[in-house]
Amino acid sequence: MTGKSSEVEGVKPSTLLLCAIFSIILAYIITAQGLLLPVRMICAQSIGSPIMMTGGDFPGWPMLALLVIMALQYIPSMKKYLTARNIAYLFVAMVSCSMIGGVVGGNDQAYLLSRYAIREEFGRYLPEFVTLPTDAADALINGVGDISRIPWDAVLPAILWRFFMFGIFSCIMIGVANVLRREWIEIERIPFPYTIVYHTCLVNVEHISDRKWPTRTPFLIGLLAGFVLCFPIGATYLFPWFPDIYSWKTNTCGPGSHWFAPPGIPWHLGINKHPTFWALMLIIPVHSLISILFYLFAFEVALFIAFGAGYYTQMAQYEFCGRNWCAPNAYVSPPIQISVVSTGAMIGIFVSMLLSQRRYLMETLRAAFGRFSGRAEIEAREPMSYRASWIMIIVSFILMMIFFIYTGLSPWLSFVVPFAGIVTWLVTGMVWGRVGFAYEPCYDLTPALIRLMAWPTELLPTVDSVDLALVPLLSREHIAHYAAAGFGSAFYASMLSYKMADLAKISTRDVFKIIMVSLFPALLVFLLLRIAIFPGLYGATRLGYELRDFEGDLQWNFWYRPVDTPISQAALHLLIGFLIVIAGRYLYAKLLWFPDPWVIPVSWAWGVSLWGAWVPILVAWVVKTLVLRIGGSKLYERMVVPFASGLILGEVLEVLTLSVINWVIMPRIV
Repeated sequence: MTGKSSEVEGVKPSTLLLCAIFSIILAYIITAQGLLLPVRMICAQSIGSPIMMTGGDFPGWPMLALLVIMALQYIPSMKKYLTARNIAYLFVAMVSCSMIGGVVGGNDQAYLLSRYAIREEFGRYLPEFVTLPTDAADALINGVGDISRIPWDAVLPAILWRFFMFGIFSCIMIGVANVLRREWIEIERIPFPYTIVYHTCLVNVEHISDRKWPTRTPFLIGLLAGFVLCFPIGATYLFPWFPDIYSWKTNTCGPGSHWFAPPGIPWHLGINKHPTFWALMLIIPVHSLISILFYLFAFEVALFIAFGAGYYTQMAQYEFCGRNWCAPNAYVSPPIQISVVSTGAMIGIFVSMLLSQRRYLMETLRAAFGRFSGRAEIEAREPMSYRASWIMIIVSFILMMIFFIYTGLSPWLSFVVPFAGIVTWLVTGMVWGRVGFAYEPCYDLTPALIRLMAWPTELLPTVDSVDLALVPLLSREHIAHYAAAGFGSAFYASMLSYKMADLAKISTRDVFKIIMVSLFPALLVFLLLRIAIFPGLYGATRLGYELRDFEGDLQWNFWYRPVDTPISQAALHLLIGFLIVIAGRYLYAKLLWFPDPWVIPVSWAWGVSLWGAWVPILVAWVVKTLVLRIGGSKLYERMVVPFASGLILGEVLEVLTLSVINWVIMPRIV
């Protein structure tokens, strides 16, 4: 964006109304597009997620809007509306809407419709607004073809329960984002790489018709490269005759990792072959890249030493995916148990974050509730006063506890669940904001934190309360699976939007208002469409909804994460991870060259190993180092950043093209 700040004007009420209407329409479009796309293609490519990487959480729909804006630039009568300010507002509305778009995802669909498949001894402790009664579920599974015949008496409570749960927690996290905005964005200058991609695309789309614009050529080359390089991925799934250039159908684990499992050694690192992820890594700061590689190397050295000592010998006999998933392995089995060590490191990140930002947090509290002479100055660029933000956090947290008590949880678990959610997304958001992807905290941090606070000495207890039935479900899907599943969405949307406000020089107060009027209407529409209207009209099985006995999955992914013993027995490994971060962060503050321990959760997670992120990270580190030494930051900003951003936008164009073709020749529903 090239325009100056326009904070004085303020966003108009008519603009807010348009943003709310737009978010409702977009929620319908996102839902329809996801249901119409072939299921086999969604794992490899998606408009909603151009970066197919665990913990990526990259909203792609704003990128699609840029393609539309690029076309509209050539219509003279539209140019007056496509101002820098209006495009930035559109970005905030689309990010807010698309970030909440993961509610009622794959696991929640099973929870919602599969009461018939679980034991009665377990199901009796799950309220019917969490898991629908069998007769109501049957109507949605098979479809009734008429909105009026949907069993609204059972379905509406399920919609409202999720709306209030996600809505109240969103208020907590928006308040947290308001408090932390200045520290994270203006003081620490956390990069939030996706916003750099968005902003670079916005600037180049704004000047796409100006042939003298300095970054126009590398941007357009990147756009073309993204389309050409990514086309074979989607085409392989869409057209049976298309050559499998990337060996996607025969030698791929997850959305883009090439299998590489040489026999006789415990090598478990894949090779990522998704072009957009390679492009994204070119945006990540060099020190973060080398830090990830450093801690990954430390893990691999420990693994090979343990293998030489007689541990993990079975890893060499597994196929590729099994080397990361199947026990015994270095993730979950002694002596390394890196998932447990990583969980301790995440707790250490939370504590070190509080310690490093304690003066800033106390400053906001004094500005909110005490005497602080510089209050007007530090609040001048804030979305709202610190007093209002802290009150928003406190009141929403109390309402969240009341909500969970009403749901059936005990008072203590009603405190633990939202607290675990806050810790989860503060830690995950800190990592995500630095390197563009994180991890899935439902496998490590969140279950460990809840177990530590509620059941430190228990493992797979008999389910005899709502606490024991519902909390594993909340941990697995709603709290921590991925940001867009609900609990992390508002925090991510707020931070992305505030970073855009900083880059585009627009008012954070305007941004806050647009977040509020866009996110909550979109949330309600997503829930209505995905729980009731689309399944009711077409049938959940026809739409690809998953139906299964989810009890075993919940128990496995809660009580056995990050270790299949009582969490108290893993205290030593948790402490080791905790101390690694505390000591590492101290050294990092004293020695700027020391690897940043806050990237440890990425280094030791499946994204780097199972999904092969380490190769693009290594290549990006080499390329960026050479570019910066040869041409400095000027060459990097004029050539590399626009090329990488254009490449990501090119994949969105490619997926849109293939989606339209698929809707025409092979509609999933009609």
